[in-house]
Amino acid sequence: FKSILFLPKKAPFDMMDNYWTKKSDVKLFVRRVLVAEKFDELLPRYLNFVRGVVDSDDLPLNVSREQLQQNKIMKVISKKLVRKVLELMKKLAKDEESGGDEEEEGEEKEEEEKKEKKDEEGLWTKFWKEFNKNLKMGCYEDDSNRSKLSKLLRFHTTKSDGKEISLDKYLDRMQESQESIYYMSGDSLDTMKKAPALQIFLKKDLEVLMLPDHLDEPCLQKLADYEGKKFVSIQKADVKLDETEEEKKRFSKIKDMYKPLTDWWKKKLTDLTEGGAMKDAGVKVEKVEISKRLTESPVVVVTSQFGYSAQQEKVMKSQAFQNKDQLSMMA
Repeated sequence: FKSILFLPKKAPFDMMDNYWTKKSDVKLFVRRVLVAEKFDELLPRYLNFVRGVVDSDDLPLNVSREQLQQNKIMKVISKKLVRKVLELMKKLAKDEESGGDEEEEGEEKEEEEKKEKKDEEGLWTKFWKEFNKNLKMGCYEDDSNRSKLSKLLRFHTTKSDGKEISLDKYLDRMQESQESIYYMSGDSLDTMKKAPALQIFLKKDLEVLMLPDHLDEPCLQKLADYEGKKFVSIQKADVKLDETEEEKKRFSKIKDMYKPLTDWWKKKLTDLTEGGAMKDAGVKVEKVEISKRLTESPVVVVTSQFGYSAQQEKVMKSQAFQNKDQLSMMA
C-alpha cells in the first residue's frame, strides 16, 4: 500500500470535545477508488488529528465496509501507519533536542543569533503544546506503543526553569543513589512549589516532576516505570528516601519519644472526622506519625499508598455523574 500522512500545526478547537466519537481523517482508496472518507480502523483514536490518504492494491473492492474492517490486511496497514506517525514525531523531538544541545561558538553576532533561535520555540515544542493531551491519552490507551509514546512525553520539573523536559533528560540529571522518578500533581506550578511535601526534596536537591494537567497523573500511573525506574508520588505515604544507619536509629528514637503525642492526635482527628464537625466530609484519618519530609512546615497531609491523590480526588469530585460513596471508599 502507499500512503501520505500529515501532522497539522494547529489542533482543531473542538478536538477533545468529541474525542470518543471522532473518526480519523484518513481517506481509504482501493486501486485509486475512494472507499471511505473517514475510516476508524486505520488509526487509533488518539491520532485522530492526523490527515492523509491511503491507497491499497490488496484490499477487495466488492465487499461491505464491515467485512473490510475485519480484513487482516487492514490490521497490517494500521500497524504500519501508527509506526510511521510515531517515527515522525520521534524525529521532530530528536531534531529539536539535538539542536538545543549544540554548543555556541564563534563571534558575538553568531552567539546572539543562536541565542535568539534557542529562545524561539522549536517545532516539537509547538506540536507538543497543541497535541499533548492526545499523546497522554495514547499512553493510557495504547499498550503496544506505550514505550514509544513515553519517550515523546514532556513535563515541568523543579529544575527545568519553566520549560518542559523529556524523561530521558530527567534520568540524565538524576543522582546516582536515586532509585525512583519522583512526581507531584496540583492545580498550578506555583501551588506545587509551595507544597510542604516538596521541602525535603528541595533540601536534598532531588528533581521532581510537576504535573499541572489532569491527564498527567493517570498517564504516569499507567506507565508505572521508565527505563527500570519506578514513578513515585511524593504526596503519598510510601515515599522512601536514602538514609544512613545513624539517621534511621535517631528517627526510631524520636518516633518512640513522640508516640503519646501522635496517638493523641490520631484519637482527636478520628473523633472529629467520624463523629464531629467533619462527619459528612468523607475524610478518614488512617494514621498520624512523625514525618521525615518536612523542613519548615509543621505538618503535611498525605494520601495512602493506593488511594487517590488530592488532585485526582478534586478531578473526580468535579465530574457531573460521580458517585460519592465510591469516592469515599478510595479516599
